[in-house]
Amino acid sequence: MKRSEALIPLSREHHRALVVAKRIQALEQKPENLLITYWRDVRAGLQQELELHFAEEERGFQNLLSGVHKERFLNDHQELRELLAKDDPEAIIRFAQCLKEHVRFEERDLFGWLEANHSRQLAEAFLAD
Repeated sequence: MKRSEALIPLSREHHRALVVAKRIQALEQKPENLLITYWRDVRAGLQQELELHFAEEERGFQNLLSGVHKERFLNDHQELRELLAKDDPEAIIRFAQCLKEHVRFEERDLFGWLEANHSRQLAEAFLAD
C-alpha cells in the first residue's frame, strides 16, 4: 500500500530506527562491552531524533486517536523515553524490542487507520507550509 505523503517522512525515520534496533539485537549475542559501547555512541543522537519524531507525531495526530490506538501510541512513546535514559544491557535490549514493535504498530496498524479515517487532518497537520 502506498503511504500518504503526509506520513512518508515519519516512515523514513522509522526505517532509521529499525536499523538501530536491528544492530542492538545483533549485539545481544556479542560481548556485553560491545553493546554498551554502541549504545553510548548512538544514544544521544538517537534520543534527540526520537524526541523530535515523537513530538511531531504527538502534535500531528495524538488528538485524532482514541481508545486502544491512543493508549498504545502514548504508552509506547513513554516507555521508549524511559528506556533511552538507561544504559544497562537488559534495558538496551528491551529498548530495541520495544522500538521495533512500536514501528511495526505504527506502520502496519496506526498509519493505515489514520489514512483511512483522517487523511484531510493529516494533510493539514503535516503538509501545510
